[in-house]
Order: sequence, then structure tokens, then C-alpha cells
Amino acid sequence: MAANKAREPHDDALFNALVATAVDGIMIIDADGLLQVYSDACERMFGYRRDEVIGRNVKMLMPSPYHAEHDGYLSRYRQTGERHIIGSGREVFGRRKNGTTFPMYLSVGQGEMDGRRIFIGIVHDISEQKRSMDDARRLAAIVESSDDAIIGKDLNDIITSWNKGAERLFGYAPEDIIGLPVTTLIPPDRHDEESDIAERMRRGDRIEHYETLRRHRDGR
Repeated sequence: MAANKAREPHDDALFNALVATAVDGIMIIDADGLLQVYSDACERMFGYRRDEVIGRNVKMLMPSPYHAEHDGYLSRYRQTGERHIIGSGREVFGRRKNGTTFPMYLSVGQGEMDGRRIFIGIVHDISEQKRSMDDARRLAAIVESSDDAIIGKDLNDIITSWNKGAERLFGYAPEDIIGLPVTTLIPPDRHDEESDIAERMRRGDRIEHYETLRRHRDGR
């Protein structure tokens, strides 16, 4: 908010509504790093009530090493204008009231309010995204290390993934088989079997374990 423009009552109402309803956390600190605004979403993320943090140094919401570095960073910025995160964003960690930490994406901008320099931080909790990525990596590691053949295909019966177990069992390297139809692995007299399975999958039916025949790269 520019210092040379008086704020209208509806401006404050709109700002308060934004702070109260935003899914991401919104916080504003002054030039000394003291919290002036702390949104409802911040309360949910960090566990501190608004009255516990307003007027206190924002570094209370930071684990090491950010906690120890913050005051020095603000001081250097005031003296030299050197920026690290202001005007951009990055992944950092936040510290909750109970001492636990969580990953977040922090975007920081600079402005003025009532003639004073302020810094506006937008905080997005990325804990769920990180958990999903970790789960995906663990699943990929399990699939890749399995002795069993694990093969992925799309609904058009095109092979999309191929683990080492499949390579050992069928003799194809991933680069030789991914992108080919799964019927490459099926004896010609059993192609109808695969068509039936594909149709059942399109209907959302569950395919139970069954015994069948498949074909090695060398024709066995």
C-alpha cells in the first residue's frame, strides 16, 4: 500500500477478508523482522495463535540455520540492498510451536504501509506434495528391485513401464519393449485372452490371479 495514498475503509475490509480466507499463509513483517500481520492459515500451519506472535521476531517460526541467519540477512539488506529471496521464492522449512518442522514454499515481496517498509511473505505448505513424492520414490524402488516381473500398460495395451524382473524373465531391455503392444509377449493363440482382460479393465472389473502362458524374446 503506497504511503502517499490514504487507505479507504473498504480497502482494509478487503485486505482483512483476504488474510482471513486465504488458503496459503500470509504474514507481514516490518524492517526489523517483527510480525505485524499473521493470517488464519499461518495459525493452522505453525500452531501459534496470532496474539502469540504479533510484535515478535519472525525467526521464531524458523528452524536452524534460518533462525540464526535471519537478523543478519535483514541487516545486510538494509545496508546494501543485497537480495536472496525478496522478490522471488524458494523451498525452506518452517518451525511449528511444538518444535516440529515442515517443508514450505516461501515467496517474499517488499512494499510500504503507512510510510514504513514492510515485507510480505506468502507461505505454502508442501508437506503433502513431499509425502506423495517420497511415496512414489519408495514404490518405484520396490518395483525396480522386485524379482517378479512388474509391467505397466495403458488402456490401449501399450507397455509403459518395465522393471528388472521383467527384463530377466522376458529377455527384453526396457528400451526394446516400452512403447510396444503387450501382445508382443503373448503367444498368437492367446491374443483373444488379452483382449478380454483389456475390456474387463475398461469396465473397471478386478482381474484376479490366473495361470497363463507368455513368450520370451527368443520365442520360448
